[in-house]
Amino acid sequence: MIRVEDLDLAARATDIEAPPKAPAPPPGRTESGRLGALAGWWERVAPSAPGGPRRVEHRWVPGPVALAPPSRAPVQEFPPEPPPAVADAYLWGTAAADAAADAGTDLLLVSVAAAPAAATLGAHLLGFDPVDALGWPSRAGVDDATWVAEVAALRDGLRRVRAQFEPAVILEALGSPVVAAGVGLLLQAGVRRTPVVLDGAGAVACAQLAYRVTRRVRGWWQVAQSSGSVLQEAALEKLLLDPLLRLEIHAEDGTAARLALAVLEAATAPAARAADPGA
Repeated sequence: MIRVEDLDLAARATDIEAPPKAPAPPPGRTESGRLGALAGWWERVAPSAPGGPRRVEHRWVPGPVALAPPSRAPVQEFPPEPPPAVADAYLWGTAAADAAADAGTDLLLVSVAAAPAAATLGAHLLGFDPVDALGWPSRAGVDDATWVAEVAALRDGLRRVRAQFEPAVILEALGSPVVAAGVGLLLQAGVRRTPVVLDGAGAVACAQLAYRVTRRVRGWWQVAQSSGSVLQEAALEKLLLDPLLRLEIHAEDGTAARLALAVLEAATAPAARAADPGA
């Protein structure tokens, strides 16, 4: 049986190269705002698809996305079905990234619905205690009883990963196949130079651990939106990533990722690129 400790995540990191750096922005105001910057990012990470993504995979959306707007690119949806062992799930995630790249996928939308484990991972990597991580009930948007239960669950989760610093050991202590698969997918997508849109707090938590393995992988990512939670806001600040949307969507059902895809398609439309030639 393969153990996570036997997987050398750092070795995979040596195969990841950061995308080309963005040029200095032109002086003065840019009429297209962040759309121009997003178009420039796409040109750097996907030079073979200048008109925007042509094939998109959405992993791992728990069900059909009810609020998905129409998109130019066809989107294939994949459910979260990792094997139960953490090490196997990590390898399953890397295999998913390879399969996507081999199929000619231009963009991955990544949803990771693993709330307790993701919150534990994010809080551990940021060094937050449970109350600092969740904020008070009014900030978290829940009643007192729900907040107490969430704080207790996070406290118990943090005890499992306490004093662990190596990414592979953290994954084993965390014990979440879905999170392990997400980390494997993000690292291997970086190896295969496949851009990713992170959807929700779970995907961002996986990105935090992948970023600990190598900072070079961050350049391949965009974040769909921020829920406004303490943990997610702190994680995005650490990752130096600014969400494309701020809709305070807490459901990790893929809605934010598909809305972000619409923004990316708008940014990569010829009119958007022409409006900001310095992007």
